[in-house]
Amino acid sequence: MLEIGIALAGGPRLLVLDEPTAGLWPAEVEHLAKLLANLPTDVAVLMVEHHLEFAYGLTDTVTVLCDGRAVN
Repeated sequence: MLEIGIALAGGPRLLVLDEPTAGLWPAEVEHLAKLLANLPTDVAVLMVEHHLEFAYGLTDTVTVLCDGRAVN
């Protein structure tokens, strides 16, 4: 989570996250969800995540890839 804080300190317009919940305890995942939910609306998030419930809980739009193709 330190890395996310460092990335946010630069005031990015795009935050790219690759499996941000990997290796986190449930309490840490909850904290991360709150942090991401409270990002300024002008920060776009591109996230690769295998825990779909986590992703669906944070966003209005989710694109699922299966064998390199977008599926809904």
